[in-house]
Amino acid sequence: MIVRDGLAMAPLIPGGAQERRRRGGTEGVAAAAAFGAACEVARGELPHESLRLSALRDRLESALRALAPGVRIHGEDVPRLPNTVNAAFPGVSGETLVIALDLAGFSVSTGSACASGAVAPSHVILAMGYDDKEARGAVRISMGWSTTREEIEELIARLPALLARATMSGP
Repeated sequence: MIVRDGLAMAPLIPGGAQERRRRGGTEGVAAAAAFGAACEVARGELPHESLRLSALRDRLESALRALAPGVRIHGEDVPRLPNTVNAAFPGVSGETLVIALDLAGFSVSTGSACASGAVAPSHVILAMGYDDKEARGAVRISMGWSTTREEIEELIARLPALLARATMSGP
């Protein structure tokens, strides 16, 4: 235990005398340099990748509107990330749709990645003025550098049957 300026601090990684005995071990200089190089490559590809992902997102959203009349695409009229679609389908449980999509090989979520496993509706969707039912029906579809147009087209082709499976019955 190190006491400095009246604060007690335990080392994060016990070991040598580095960082005034607050951190043992040697810094991963090679890993830090490799990360920096990877960031430079990614920075150069960012404008192209943003356009590519925007095109995939727009294709998916267009198809969602055609497949599911009444679908609500959250945030569609404001500046947003090019790789994410957040949508709610009338009469469809978001959680049930996530399960159906998972069983079909598609990884989606009902909330943000930082809220993984949460049972409460998305606080972001609620803050946007949507009600609890809409927030619970929201599904987030994220795309990344490895997402292909063929994958988006497959999702679009399989979605009608999956939406039918996820439709809520009853009041």
